[in-house]
Amino acid sequence: MSIVEGGPNPDNARVWYDWALSVAAQDLGATANSYQVPSNASAATPPEAPRLEDVLLIDYDFATYGSSETRTRLLERWDAEIGSLPQ
Repeated sequence: MSIVEGGPNPDNARVWYDWALSVAAQDLGATANSYQVPSNASAATPPEAPRLEDVLLIDYDFATYGSSETRTRLLERWDAEIGSLPQ
């Protein structure tokens, strides 16, 4: 979640942002069958939410893919091969 710099309603964006991060807002997820792990540590985690220790993550190779040169090369390739496709 982010607030876009230069957006048309920065004050309202901040109000919404602060609300979305509140315990009250994050506790609403379970009432809508949305069982994500809340980002606010004080919000209740629904029992149906995934246990983070059980989530399998990729073994990201920062030494190979973490350099700015590699990132730039991959993003340019993405733009050329995928991002330019008709929508």
